[in-house]
Amino acid sequence: MFHVERLILLAGPSCAGKSTLMDLMREGRCPTLVEQLDMGNPRHWRYDTMAHFLRHPRPQTRRLLIHLDLYALFNRNRLDKLNYLLGQTSQVQALTLYASADALSQRCVAKSREMTWSLIRQGRYKYYGLSDTTRRIRRLRGKRKAYKENYADQLYDAWHDYLYLADISEHLTLDTNKQGPLARHCMDIRAEYSQP
Repeated sequence: MFHVERLILLAGPSCAGKSTLMDLMREGRCPTLVEQLDMGNPRHWRYDTMAHFLRHPRPQTRRLLIHLDLYALFNRNRLDKLNYLLGQTSQVQALTLYASADALSQRCVAKSREMTWSLIRQGRYKYYGLSDTTRRIRRLRGKRKAYKENYADQLYDAWHDYLYLADISEHLTLDTNKQGPLARHCMDIRAEYSQP
């Protein structure tokens, strides 16, 4: 059994910018967003994925920021795990990263190319199909196809419905559609409060 005092769900589809934003917040490079979320010192938070945290929970966690992939949450039926986590938490906030289907699709292509070139540079591309990296590349290609078919909008709708049913009223939405690295825009991020 464990208990989390304060939980922030950093949610969005694959390639929305969750990992990048999490790294920037951990490094203290998003002061406006950290202030809006009332995080205090971002270095005092534990940053994790839901699956990893539930495998290795601490009995008492004061501050936890969870990286939550909406694509995996709704496609792999992980809602029961999220419900369990929320049941052990005193205070919950949600920060949803919004990106258009076109932006998500383009980022999937760029990420899969980057990973493919990484394999080629390492001389491992001839073993295609055997590594975790190649499985991730295949999943990214599948996600890209799903995003092109407007599946991203369905994910956002399902997520907003879930927030409403889970009674998570403190919800911020952050638009990540801007061109260029998220770090460039992180200093003037103004997330907007919205009702799910």
